[in-house]
Amino acid sequence: MDKEKKLVEDVVERFAPWRWLHVFFKIATIAFLMATVLSIFLIVLLRYVFHFNLYGMDEILTIVSMWLYFMGGIYGTYEESHIQGDLLNLAWTKRWQYKAHKIYIYVVCVFLMLLWSYWGVKYFKNCIGSTRRNTATKLPFWINQIPIPIGMWGMLFYSVYHLIRNIINPVSSHMTRQEKEEAEKKALGIDGLAAGEEGSNA
Repeated sequence: MDKEKKLVEDVVERFAPWRWLHVFFKIATIAFLMATVLSIFLIVLLRYVFHFNLYGMDEILTIVSMWLYFMGGIYGTYEESHIQGDLLNLAWTKRWQYKAHKIYIYVVCVFLMLLWSYWGVKYFKNCIGSTRRNTATKLPFWINQIPIPIGMWGMLFYSVYHLIRNIINPVSSHMTRQEKEEAEKKALGIDGLAAGEEGSNA
């Protein structure tokens, strides 16, 4: 009966605003990545090829890089694609252990993100009340810092989502390490068979 229950993500993904929010963060991450690469390319090209420094370009690079880091952090939190150094899951052999472990991880994540979000907002308030400006572009200094609270609250939002998802979803929705490896091997076997069939048809 457990397998017949709908997963939280299956229900949530039906709401268009939820999908739009995810697409927004994805597009923002790609846009700021392209802007960062372009900024670095222009700096290197002008400095080492044309021997010319575009005044203020370093400040622009700092701004787009900050947005890239924190938009990427939000996107990675939703996708659960951020770097992990978790070795405890090697000790688990049962699905309920994986479920409990996931809940534990996101309880810690939510606690830490609440703390960092609080500090991020306090820091941003100090920046927004300052008259400090960037040296070259003369833009308010808070433009460099606004990605910090936005990124923290975005990562907190998705950490809470994953915590709720792992609590509500049935134990059967979690796979052990061995089951994941077997599923990957099976998928590779199917792909290899399909590739062999295409080769023989050619």
